[in-house]
Amino acid sequence: MLCGVTLDGELNAAEIHEVQNWCNDYRDLLDKAPFKELIPTLEAIQQDGKIDPDEQEDLIWMCRNLAGGVDYFDCLTHGIQTLQGILHGIMADNHISEEEARGLQGWVDEHFHLKGCYPYDEIDALLTDVLRDGTIDQEEQKTLKNFFSEFVRFSFSKRVRDEGERVKDKRP
Repeated sequence: MLCGVTLDGELNAAEIHEVQNWCNDYRDLLDKAPFKELIPTLEAIQQDGKIDPDEQEDLIWMCRNLAGGVDYFDCLTHGIQTLQGILHGIMADNHISEEEARGLQGWVDEHFHLKGCYPYDEIDALLTDVLRDGTIDQEEQKTLKNFFSEFVRFSFSKRVRDEGERVKDKRP
């Protein structure tokens, strides 16, 4: 999720709110690792309403070090879970910017070992198609939101589902 909310280099109010929701969802685990390290760090960083590049780098470093995993299955599982978290972060403000889409495409390109794992291939193809002309129009925005929301679980998932339903209802 943290990778997703920081892909465009900005942290808006909706994204801050979702990070706070995530922290609240896991607050009862504050006495257990990794939450006892991660939640206080997240709360301290987001107090000023932005994540500067150094804070972003520190968070990503912390998440990578907390992730672990050594064998192939763990690598695939971790990759797909990371992809789901990135989609969560991108969807946090219910808008997918061109910068976020390009950042996600970069992540997808770097994680080619996930080829053949659902939904990696579908997301790769969708991003390639959407970014082909260099812009994301309204219809492409709806398509990305609908597809991404299928894989996102977070505290305001109902809002994303509701938005997805509104998009589906408006189709001809």
